Amino acid sequence: MGLNQAKKDVEYFAERWQNGLSGVEKTSFPHTKEEWDKRADKWVRSFERAQGLEQYNARVTAVASYLRGQGLLTVQERVIDVGCGPGYYVAEFAKSAGQVTGTDFSPKMLEYAARHAQESGAENVAFLECDFNNADVKALGWEKAFDLVFTSITPAFRGLDALEKINSMSRAWCFNSGWAYRDNNIKSFLRTALLPQAGDEEKRGEGPYYLFNLLWLQGCRPKLEYYREVSEEKVFLDEEAALQYANMLLPPERVDEKTVKRARELLETIAEDGWLKERAEALFCWMLWPA
Repeated sequence: MGLNQAKKDVEYFAERWQNGLSGVEKTSFPHTKEEWDKRADKWVRSFERAQGLEQYNARVTAVASYLRGQGLLTVQERVIDVGCGPGYYVAEFAKSAGQVTGTDFSPKMLEYAARHAQESGAENVAFLECDFNNADVKALGWEKAFDLVFTSITPAFRGLDALEKINSMSRAWCFNSGWAYRDNNIKSFLRTALLPQAGDEEKRGEGPYYLFNLLWLQGCRPKLEYYREVSEEKVFLDEEAALQYANMLLPPERVDEKTVKRARELLETIAEDGWLKERAEALFCWMLWPA
């Protein structure tokens, strides 16, 4: 492959990755500090359902087990979680790593993260409010400051600039967990009815594909692992449930009383005695690479 073609390929994957994750997506919300602050309570509350919390904790434990199996998260190591959200990974990593830092641009999310760390008894942690897309790694003293730079399903990690920052922060390893496929039968049903033009693009997670190709074109050979997650539960169909599903599909400005009412009417056609049978499936791609 010629240098010009390799450069074009890098530009192609970088542009597709950036454009696919930035701004307002067709069926999502703007990734801003204000929007995440507003959604933090609902985001964390979604884990409060017994099955949801059990499933998420299992994934956190599985990721940590994989990393420890790779010889990481040892007492000598400094770890940073970029876009840490409510801090579940930070608290888990702190059980064996020497020092763990969590960053997020949502102060509300960081409140939850600090609370979770305290409840977990983790003392070797620190949290920092940081807009990673605009962060100056050198000014923050983060150049080659960490043994592991960790990211998981976060809009903070998108595009070539973010990848270069992540690599510059690590003196050893970088890791990303992203979904390669996901589906929720209730969400898919509503998407077909409310957003027929959207198709099935939300089922395919293209971030790991773009990231892998960028790393490969730069001469890096990442380690890959896959983690499958399946859950089934019954959800009582009321106003709150209809609102929750509408919020999954639409940006806030489109979720009005009329839309929620329409969503509930549609869901009633597939409910049994007032209950929805929800089945969710996701395939996560774990990528570990040397910085």
